[in-house]
Amino acid sequence: MKFTRLLLIAILTFFITCGQDSPEDVALNAIKALISGNDKKLSEYFALDEVTKSQGEQSAIKSKLKETSQELQEKIAKNGGLKDILVLNSTDEDDGIVVEINMLFNNQNSEKSQVKLEKIDGRWAVSF
Repeated sequence: MKFTRLLLIAILTFFITCGQDSPEDVALNAIKALISGNDKKLSEYFALDEVTKSQGEQSAIKSKLKETSQELQEKIAKNGGLKDILVLNSTDEDDGIVVEINMLFNNQNSEKSQVKLEKIDGRWAVSF
């Protein structure tokens, strides 16, 4: 009986932790959502509903995200397309985690940037 209970707890823990994205996964997926301009994914990875309560704040942030998405798409086009996005490292900070990424372009150029994440309602999201 005790063994069965322990096995059940182990299986549940495995499925719960496997279903959660790591900060690095969230950072990569957020960048990919920015590149694609996918509003639904942007809202998911940037946790707009949890962070901002007013419609005005949400509209302003969504507008800035669209602008950033367009700028990123233009940069990718100017550099011959996007070859890959790599996680270079992640650093724990008092109020979250900073993930450093490197975007590799088809013309051999690259650009490093940092994505700051915080835990909101038990999941990682890009912070503002």
